Amino acid sequence: MDNNFEKLTQADIEREIQTAIAQNRVADFRGKTLSSFSILTTDIKTGLNLEDAKILGPVTLGGATIENNLNFKNAKITGPLYLAESHIKGDLILEGAEVGGVINLVGTTIEGNLFGSNLITNGFLSLSKATIRGDVVLNNLTTKITNYEGLKINGDIFFDFAQIAGSINLKNANIEGLITFQNAGIEKDLDIEGAKIIGRILLTTANIKGAINLKDVESGEIIRYFEQQGL
Repeated sequence: MDNNFEKLTQADIEREIQTAIAQNRVADFRGKTLSSFSILTTDIKTGLNLEDAKILGPVTLGGATIENNLNFKNAKITGPLYLAESHIKGDLILEGAEVGGVINLVGTTIEGNLFGSNLITNGFLSLSKATIRGDVVLNNLTTKITNYEGLKINGDIFFDFAQIAGSINLKNANIEGLITFQNAGIEKDLDIEGAKIIGRILLTTANIKGAINLKDVESGEIIRYFEQQGL
């Protein structure tokens, strides 16, 4: 049987990570099928490549330290993606990924960039209290309203109290919820041009040092107050 069609177990995952560390290479799960992907409070001394992977349950890496890139490009994840309080010492790559649940990046530190063009998620995306040393690229992002155990979960995006050293790109995003930047610090530009947002855009108390592009945004309401910029 082709290995790409085998469902990897937790033991298989841990074995590949340990082998990759010993061989000084990235742990390679590209194109593989995994029942889930769960590693808690562990220092993973390499990167993880899950490009084109199919994960049949949740991804749980809360509290983990990953010494290189974490790559989910074009991956399909049946459950939520939980990376709260993790430390990624490279880029977090979510381009073209489809996530069947929420994405939790609360308190996460990313030393590189967050690449998420064409990302689709069911439920919210939270970067509250996150620290990102590079850019946040989420153009053409889609967040969908979903239901979980009878509860309605909006496709909100949270940047509250986040610290972004680069720019944020949300051009042409389709958000089935609100976007909030309250008390966020953004060192460069915020670009939401052409986005469609069911709820509000809350920029109250945000500190955005670069340009702000809200051209052609469709939103329920834009609430903004920049004390330092007088807007």
